[in-house]
Amino acid sequence: TPIANTGILILDEEGRLLPYGATGEICIYGKGLGIGYKGLEKETALRFVERYGKRVYRTGDLGAFLKDGRLLYSGSNDQQVKIRGLRIEPAEIENCIRAFPGIGSACMIVRTLAGTPHLVGFYTVKQGAAAAEPELRSYLKGRLTSYMVTDILKELEDIPQTPGGKTDLKALEQEPIEYVRTWREPENSFQRAICEAFAA
Repeated sequence: TPIANTGILILDEEGRLLPYGATGEICIYGKGLGIGYKGLEKETALRFVERYGKRVYRTGDLGAFLKDGRLLYSGSNDQQVKIRGLRIEPAEIENCIRAFPGIGSACMIVRTLAGTPHLVGFYTVKQGAAAAEPELRSYLKGRLTSYMVTDILKELEDIPQTPGGKTDLKALEQEPIEYVRTWREPENSFQRAICEAFAA
């Protein structure tokens, strides 16, 4: 939650205030806010802006307010990717996957196939819970725009981590090759192309 004499707004790319649960840029205002970057006028103008009658600092980090007032931090917006010309925040998809009953953790990566990037999602299931991939995919389709629904979803026992405690992206990139060998029969030519590319 914000510290004393500090407030937080969650704004979209156009600077509009977002509702509870929606992921956007974390913007800070209050008495502790600095006046800018010394000797960096352009950077100051980009980061220190007026929004809703307040002078705010655009942190470049992503988050969403929960209904109880806590802030769910989702990482830096430099993690944004473009899929088929559309900007996507993997953290927003990860949050949606985590909201599905029985899901423990989730992680998104982008895998390039034949020069085209595709979304690949990984998730873990809480002990004693059941979260089938078809139901999860249906859930995501009902809550995300079509271009944000992952091309491939895979359940893992654990999300691999580096010694420093961060998600091991290199290890995750190896997971789709093994997965497609046991995947169900592709439903269409697009899925078939993904399978063939991963298996190559």
